[in-house]
Amino acid sequence: MAHRNAHLKNGKYLAGVIIIALVTTLLPLGAFAASNSDIKGHWAEGIIEEWLARDLAGGYPDGTFRPNNPVSRAEFVVFLNRAFGVQGGAGEGAVFTDIPETAWFYKDISAAWQAGIVSGYPDGSFRPQNLISRQEAAAILGKFIKVVAVQSTNFVDN
Repeated sequence: MAHRNAHLKNGKYLAGVIIIALVTTLLPLGAFAASNSDIKGHWAEGIIEEWLARDLAGGYPDGTFRPNNPVSRAEFVVFLNRAFGVQGGAGEGAVFTDIPETAWFYKDISAAWQAGIVSGYPDGSFRPQNLISRQEAAAILGKFIKVVAVQSTNFVDN
């Protein structure tokens, strides 16, 4: 019975991951804190303020959050990493031709790449500033769920 309950908990956890990730496609993430100037009265104001307080999301250098803007590939990966604690190891960073080590999202893209959550395009690029499509978000989430499932598999004889 305990084994069955563990599967139910894992299923609920994965469902939560998917829901949060889909919601994040509506919210931006940047390198700087937002002053909340453009979220007052927004339908997601409460959750945005909570995410800002927990350092899960940020804003843009001009002090805005831009809650109605689409999300870039880099922003999506950074949010996923912050929300679920994806961290890189001491190994090699991301090897994408269009991500310099000085980019604000370099460490997050590298961590996701090291974990096997993201991959780039055949030309060696990641295209971090491109808007993330639903298909790309679903692919990243699918890889993330597989990584989490493999890491959380616990057998009695391990």
